[in-house]
Amino acid sequence: MDTDYKSAPARGMTFRVAMEQAVNTEMCLRLMWGDLINMSGNTELSPYCGYGLCSSELVEPDRFILNVERFVETENSTISRFCFPDCTDRYFLEPNGPSSIIEGSKLRIMSGAYEVVPYSSAKYPNVLQLVGVPGRTKILTHIGNFPIDTKGCLLPGLSYSTDFVGKSRDAFEKLLYLHSSKTRFIINIY
Repeated sequence: MDTDYKSAPARGMTFRVAMEQAVNTEMCLRLMWGDLINMSGNTELSPYCGYGLCSSELVEPDRFILNVERFVETENSTISRFCFPDCTDRYFLEPNGPSSIIEGSKLRIMSGAYEVVPYSSAKYPNVLQLVGVPGRTKILTHIGNFPIDTKGCLLPGLSYSTDFVGKSRDAFEKLLYLHSSKTRFIINIY
């Protein structure tokens, strides 16, 4: 089936109908962010990803919220998922729970929405920092693959398995690029 989703509004098809049609026909809908905005006229829509509606939201042209859903917990780590505006599913590895507000606890941070800003030090040059984390400082997003690589930080990856995220460098570079293209960037963990 050859369907042009960009012209859906011109044919009287709403965005919701176009999405339902794509899902119902088991088509893989991989649209770039701009196509969705042009199609719907609504900058708050989320694109479709492999596990449902994408968890990222373009709230304003210069502000982006990356919604992060925790979905796997082991005694060593927590794995969460999110997706980029190009509809690719990605993952974070964090320390195990329970969530903690105690500095130096080496447990995962509390759920919540955190502003993301650039951070650089000798040990972690050119990374991202979550600010406003209750009771915690220097919660970073940086390259790493295993629970031993984090003391509270979020380690991005293109894939995951038990206590592991893969291709962390590739995922981090994509996250860094996305952050650099927005004035405000927020990670919302739930």
